[in-house]
Amino acid sequence: MARSHADAWFGTVAANVLILLCGLATGILAARLLAPEGRGALATVLFWPSLLTSVGLLSLPAALVYRRGTPGVHRPVIASTAICLCLAIALVCVALGYAILPAAVSESNLLALTRIYLLAFVPFNFLALTLLAIDQSDLRFHRYNVFRLIPSGVYLIGLLALWGTGAISVEAAVWATWMGTFLTAVIRLYFARDELRARPSMTEARALAVNAMRFHGGTIFSLLLSQADRLAVIVFWDARTVGFYVVAFTFASAGLGAISMAFRDLLFPRLSAIRNAEEQKRLMGQTLRYATLLLIPCAGFVAVLSPWLLPLLFGKAFAGAIGLCLLLVLAYLPAALRDIVSNGLRGMGEWRACIFGEAIALGMFALAVWPLASFYGVLGVPIALLIANCISILYLFVLLRHRFELHARDVWGLQPSTFREVVDHGIRRLKDFRGAKAGR
Repeated sequence: MARSHADAWFGTVAANVLILLCGLATGILAARLLAPEGRGALATVLFWPSLLTSVGLLSLPAALVYRRGTPGVHRPVIASTAICLCLAIALVCVALGYAILPAAVSESNLLALTRIYLLAFVPFNFLALTLLAIDQSDLRFHRYNVFRLIPSGVYLIGLLALWGTGAISVEAAVWATWMGTFLTAVIRLYFARDELRARPSMTEARALAVNAMRFHGGTIFSLLLSQADRLAVIVFWDARTVGFYVVAFTFASAGLGAISMAFRDLLFPRLSAIRNAEEQKRLMGQTLRYATLLLIPCAGFVAVLSPWLLPLLFGKAFAGAIGLCLLLVLAYLPAALRDIVSNGLRGMGEWRACIFGEAIALGMFALAVWPLASFYGVLGVPIALLIANCISILYLFVLLRHRFELHARDVWGLQPSTFREVVDHGIRRLKDFRGAKAGR
């Protein structure tokens, strides 16, 4: 890896690890302070606005990254145009979400809180994600990662403050998590004030809209799939079971997510800026080799630790989530790989393949979850997710082989040559560090 790329990757991994630790800490605090029923209610309130905004943003940040990677474009104009688009979309999403929430949330007390949270969350969430995409497109990952840390850090501080003052409640926890999104949007907007002075362009608005809609087909399927298991549990099981599932999800996905997001966030903007097919192929293969080398041992490590670490961290009341956690670890491993491949294909302009890959997974989950849940109960949900993710990643690997001539040896990292690559790179980085230190 080039030094700049390696520095960005390590910085992103470090940020993801910190986000992971904050997420575990907030998950533990929320579970212990609110108990399974309260934790399930909190998950319900946060779930629907998050799902609606994820679908409603129309992949505008991805389109912004891709468009700014095009040679010869006026990047400040693209940025200011994207901000105007995101705020316009936010207004539409708020109106639609407010109208359809009564059909999704049956409890009247949770419905009122969810509606208020939707109104407050959507505009700042859209603004924050679009502004962060500007940094990602410029490969300014130091600032990108710092701002990504704000929501998790603020939420953790908020929960600790509520715990210390004895003011913890579902409502208070909701606004603690909102404050992180609010501060991220406002502070990042301040740093973008010079670039956003450029006059928005209708031409760029159309170009962004076209790219966003191309990407959004795969994004919708991906988002729905990422939420489908929790959606099924929230709809068909009680709050206590939802609490168990959310805790299992938090623990199972944490380590894998920290690794896969680092590869995904760097791969997409780099491939978007490359027009040479051979270089794209080389970068895709190298990324997948390193990803499999790290993700597979990480999944085994989490699976081994979960039977005793999960109840230790979240409390003995959540011991019933261990079985769910083990199955979710298996299910999220192919999902993490699919996420990396899909973002790589987007960067290469292969948006149709992303749509089909995500649609396969979502369709298989929809077909399998009902019969499996009927037979195995809530354990059938992660089993269905595992089957869907395995079939989807198999399709994408076959696609990489036939369309891009990336064979198993090119993408499989558990082999001596990949391990030697990583070790040699680590040695070179250590020598560079010592040389720079001696020079000072």
